[in-house]
Formats: sequence, structure tokens, C-alpha cells
Amino acid sequence: MATEVEFRPLSDVELAGSVESVAPAAGSLVLLGVTVRTTPITRFEDQSSADVEQFDLADLRVGDYVEIRG
Repeated sequence: MATEVEFRPLSDVELAGSVESVAPAAGSLVLLGVTVRTTPITRFEDQSSADVEQFDLADLRVGDYVEIRG
């Protein structure tokens, strides 16, 4: 008998590429010509060798490689 069940929806959208522009005040960035809007619950994870513990949209720069799922 299960003691816990968790449902996790599959991602509907996945994008990967270089950041074309970033607007931290607006909470958005452009990737592959697509404007992506973030919210206060957006999770940022660094999976690079730098292993940055905490960062947010303001830390991204044009040309940075990102992967987005939503």
C-alpha cells in the first residue's frame, strides 16, 4: 500500500539555446525568438561546472546558454 502518491505533469515546452535578451525588471528573457516570462515561483538551477547556489534572472547575460521547461 502506497503511503504517498505524487503527480508531476510532463513539461509542455522545452527550449534550449543562447539568451538573446534579458529584462530582469520585466521578469522576461528571449530565447530562440520566444519571450519567456518568469514569476516569483520560477526555479533557477545552475547545472554548470560553476555550481552557483543562488541566482536569478538578473544574473543572466546575452549569450548565456539556458534550458527552459514549462
